[in-house]
Amino acid sequence: MTVSRKTINPYNAYLVRQELTRYNAGTNAYIPWTGTTASVTFATDDQGASPIAGLANFAMTESGVAGTYYAQIPTASANLLVPYDGDVVYQIVTAGQNADATVVTPLLVAIPRYAQ
Repeated sequence: MTVSRKTINPYNAYLVRQELTRYNAGTNAYIPWTGTTASVTFATDDQGASPIAGLANFAMTESGVAGTYYAQIPTASANLLVPYDGDVVYQIVTAGQNADATVVTPLLVAIPRYAQ
């Protein structure tokens, strides 16, 4: 398993786009998640025990491609990440009533070093 880190700029809107899959024992393969509910939360720990105030439970919408969900985080909300400049926060996407599918992505908060 490979973990890759993404960068987020808190002065811009941010698009969360996530492909969710689940294991099908009958076919011994992963198939697209087809549930109806998905949400994204940003936290300071990878388990989601410390969500960042104002950055929790954004509803996600299926994109039209089975298992792919998205949510746009507005700039006003992304600005809540300014105090975390240089730190890693975690984007946690959960789907299903019991968090049946969960994907955690580390995000490096980086404020651009150019004139704005």
